[in-house]
Amino acid sequence: MVAALIIQTAGVGLLLPVMLVGGFCLGTAGQVIKLCADSAMQIDVDDALRGHVFTVQDALFWISYIVAVTLTAAIVPPNGYAPSFVLAGSVIYLVGLVAHAVIARPARVARVDR
Repeated sequence: MVAALIIQTAGVGLLLPVMLVGGFCLGTAGQVIKLCADSAMQIDVDDALRGHVFTVQDALFWISYIVAVTLTAAIVPPNGYAPSFVLAGSVIYLVGLVAHAVIARPARVARVDR
């Protein structure tokens, strides 16, 4: 997610070559993040429920992707110049990083000195 944050922020100038490379890299980063989530789900979910949970997770992923593309198409100005939206995407990655750091923090185990 750190790489995605940096790539997203680099695109704020809306230069075509940067946007093309950034789009490819962000697509790759998105798939890597999804694969990590899929792997974590396969480790944490019981075998009997894994198929059901994966189906719901996958459906939510693709529905959110389609909603995001649709909303973006509706609010981007006709000339396509919206650097504030690029920065908004960077903020979303930053929020995701903070949420992951808070949620995924391993439980602290009380140590007893012997």
